[in-house]
Amino acid sequence: SSDLSWSANGHWIYYASKRSGRFEIWEAPAAGGKETQVTRNGGFIATESSDGRLLYYTKTADNSSDLWAIPLAGGNERRVLESIALRAFVVRDDGIYYVSSPAADGGASTWFYDFAAGKSRKITSFRTNFAGGLTVSPDRKTMLLSVFSRTGSNVMVVDNFH
Repeated sequence: SSDLSWSANGHWIYYASKRSGRFEIWEAPAAGGKETQVTRNGGFIATESSDGRLLYYTKTADNSSDLWAIPLAGGNERRVLESIALRAFVVRDDGIYYVSSPAADGGASTWFYDFAAGKSRKITSFRTNFAGGLTVSPDRKTMLLSVFSRTGSNVMVVDNFH
């Protein structure tokens, strides 16, 4: 399974399972009970909208994935964003913070997709190798990103190994 997430009301837990032959998003009652498959065309990392109407998700565990949304009351999925990096998206009432897929040099950019405007604006770019994590503080003044601080290989010496 993949990362877990809570529903907006705290009654459900979303997770990915490969029990159908490929990763799909499932929901399980937080208090226990019958699990239900939510996606039908793939699903890996999921987050529910704050109003509980939509589930946003990536379809693969790849380094780059499109972001999709599906109405939880039933309906068809739709692509929301193309080429976001790893698990790097945060859904808010008015839009989505995300990291674009890393460039060949490992650098990437953070963006905000505005629901009302229907477009993204760049927040910042960075050259450090992006490691996949993103979170935004509740007041939206601070964003935390996971990055690799160095590249190359580590060497470990183990003495007296038998």
